[in-house]
Amino acid sequence: MGSNTKILGFEGELTIPAMPNNEITVTAPSQVSLDADTVFSRGDRTNNRLTVTRERCINPSLVDSFLSLLRHGTDDVIKQRMSTYERANGAPRFSAGKCDQFLSNELYPNWLVRDEVLGFCENEMNQLKSQLLQEYGGGSPTNKVPQLDSRIDPYAARDLLEEREMHFGKVARLQTWLDNHKQVESILRSNSDRVLKNICDENANYLQQFWKFGQER
Repeated sequence: MGSNTKILGFEGELTIPAMPNNEITVTAPSQVSLDADTVFSRGDRTNNRLTVTRERCINPSLVDSFLSLLRHGTDDVIKQRMSTYERANGAPRFSAGKCDQFLSNELYPNWLVRDEVLGFCENEMNQLKSQLLQEYGGGSPTNKVPQLDSRIDPYAARDLLEEREMHFGKVARLQTWLDNHKQVESILRSNSDRVLKNICDENANYLQQFWKFGQER
């Protein structure tokens, strides 16, 4: 873990929390074909793997691309993907076995990867918020600001408040980003549930089945 940064020029020291080295590496299900021109993992020849860090959650261009490609590889093309699992005798619905195969091999693992990425970023956001609250305090921007010695640095108070606002701004943007992705996931999974009921078991609750699938992993 990197060393913390100390701001001097006032009575005492303010320690800015260093960025931790937490990370996870996630891999798209093998059946999902991602963009061959997009490389998500440095030093890895495959393009279906992404290492997620706090910095990549805060600046999420790669994470956005990875999630978008995962969604396009399954939820957006469920009927096309299911066409690879032949219907029996041209029946309007797929057999239970074929549907279960698609769910367990493709769709549900895909959803789990996306949940893992978003869950990691949410955990990092909560840790960052906790660190910032410990260092700066909450509520008013002037809350828990140390007494500054203007004879040493007349701009120290202003710089400290700007530093605080910058850090908490990252948390706010990350929260908005997470909320947006969670909404997208909710819409896509509801749509997928509806499509699956049309081509598989109309009485099945595929969202509930996914919850059970995740609990068993």
